[in-house]
Amino acid sequence: MMTERELRLSYSVRSLPPVAGSEKVQRYFNTMSVFNCTFNRTAHVDTMIVPRIQLVSFANPAVSGQFQIVLSLFRDRNFTTMFQSGGNSPTVQVKDYIYFKAAVGISGAVLQASQCWATPSNNPNDTVKYMIIESGCPSTADRAAIDVVSNYQSMEVKAGFKSFVWVNTPTRSIYIHCTVSVCLSSISNCTGPVCGGRKRRDLGFDKDPKIYSVGPVIIETPCDVPGVCDHQCSMDDQYQAVCSCYAGFALGPDGRTCVESLYEPREQSVDSRSNAFILVMIVLMLGAVGLIVFKSRNGKKITVREP
Repeated sequence: MMTERELRLSYSVRSLPPVAGSEKVQRYFNTMSVFNCTFNRTAHVDTMIVPRIQLVSFANPAVSGQFQIVLSLFRDRNFTTMFQSGGNSPTVQVKDYIYFKAAVGISGAVLQASQCWATPSNNPNDTVKYMIIESGCPSTADRAAIDVVSNYQSMEVKAGFKSFVWVNTPTRSIYIHCTVSVCLSSISNCTGPVCGGRKRRDLGFDKDPKIYSVGPVIIETPCDVPGVCDHQCSMDDQYQAVCSCYAGFALGPDGRTCVESLYEPREQSVDSRSNAFILVMIVLMLGAVGLIVFKSRNGKKITVREP
């Protein structure tokens, strides 16, 4: 740019971080430095011009490495008792709480779980789902059964929910999925949403959330306990076991055992006696009628007196 007295020059230096392979994230910020110089168009000098050279250093916040997030299952709200990771899937009784924790081992990182949900299969896109966290807050669909202990606060996301059985679905498996992002508190505002009010989100550094899954947890009902009922078992609306017996048996005083019923055979005996009595009466009536007809044919007058 040139004016009547000055000549102004502007230089822009841009630094673009490399993105290796097929990665969708970068670990450095784009930077641009702008230099402006102004020169007088007319100058009178009587000495040698000594240029002034200065090295300027720029400190950009940066992070290197990988974000390794682990999603684990726990039995208690203190997150001290983990589910055993043996060959068999862990089991819980229906209505017991299932707790899960997502953790990242980077100092200054804040985990943000925008969505967490449960499905009957290991497919996070299963159409059958139970929402646990929505927009960073406990789901209002079943709020009384959801316990979000920590989210948008530290290197860990901690939450839990009261276990259940799926409706019209034969499986008793529960898989848990979470959409998790990483925010660096040193360079971003990692404040979470205001639950119950106006929502606000700032995912900060890592704006490419990933889905993490864990499971399954197998739900047991009271009817799965060996010996809970002699014959048949069902559950009431409070998920309590209700026993019943096959035909010919009655439920014992303990509400569990079945004993042979004595009433049904007696009813059958009474019915058979009644049938026999009716049959005898029919035979006697037929005999009386036959006797009357026989005597009438022999010419004898039979007078029947009314009582």
